[in-house]
Amino acid sequence: MPMFYVEHQFLGIFMQISTKKPSSVDTFPCSTWNIAIFIFLALLFGCKENDPKPELKDSIYQDMTAQEAETVKQLADIEKKIEEAEKTLKESKPQTGEIKRNTNKLFEIKNVRDKIKQQIQFWKIRKFERLKYVRRGKSKAEEADWKNTTAKEYEVYLAEKKLRQAKNSWDLKQRFRDSGFDYNPTLMGEESKVDKKEKPAAAGGGGH
Repeated sequence: MPMFYVEHQFLGIFMQISTKKPSSVDTFPCSTWNIAIFIFLALLFGCKENDPKPELKDSIYQDMTAQEAETVKQLADIEKKIEEAEKTLKESKPQTGEIKRNTNKLFEIKNVRDKIKQQIQFWKIRKFERLKYVRRGKSKAEEADWKNTTAKEYEVYLAEKKLRQAKNSWDLKQRFRDSGFDYNPTLMGEESKVDKKEKPAAAGGGGH
């Protein structure tokens, strides 16, 4: 039963009691008054108010929000790369193979943009589903049980996230290879892996 409805019922009872005229036959004992007042105050002040937006404290929802924001940033970056690729295509010299090469490059980058747009929509849907789940579950479960449940869910979510990111990275690199291009991690906004192997030291003591 909603809290405001319970309070309304008790308020109605108090109004009836306060307007009730005492008589020799029908009197309201003092102890009953005390019990009624105690129950009313307990219901009025003892019950904590539910968080209207519990998803903002949910680790999975927070990560989804961050993932969506990062994907939106990637979309802005890829739009700039498309502008640069279009400019390069216009400046391509004929009969050198540049037009075909740069056309294919522009086409592939636009395909990446389409994939990023799909990813943004994916996060919007997942965020909304998580929001509904958290609000429904949080309102029904005990605090300790809910924390334990969401902690386990977060562990599973992180494992799935790792696998998904690995698959997306592999798919993107494979698409570049299939198109005959080298995958450039810097171009795609990734940190390039620099070979940090030290060069072998020159033999000492000898002359040139």
